[in-house]
Amino acid sequence: MKLDSLKQRIEALEPEGGMCPHCQALKAMSEEDLDARIQALASGQSVLADLPDPGSSCSRCQKAAAMSVAELDARLARLNEILAQSEKYLAERNAGVAAGREQ
Repeated sequence: MKLDSLKQRIEALEPEGGMCPHCQALKAMSEEDLDARIQALASGQSVLADLPDPGSSCSRCQKAAAMSVAELDARLARLNEILAQSEKYLAERNAGVAAGREQ
């Protein structure tokens, strides 16, 4: 009897589909929303105000909460680097397409 009760309590704590409401809201964001949030973070603004609170039993949220400021800054720098590289790639690709049309 205790085992069944414990199992039910554990299942109640685990988020549905492995993702808490906070993580689900992040996953549902468009690329434009994510880009805006990255830029806001880079400028020092808080971007979590309109999201559900991070889940206390969600491993993803707990991992993020355990990161130091230095780790967060390094991760943000890496995301900005990826964003800059993708913008450069798209600009070069568009320039190549435009050059191909002129020929």
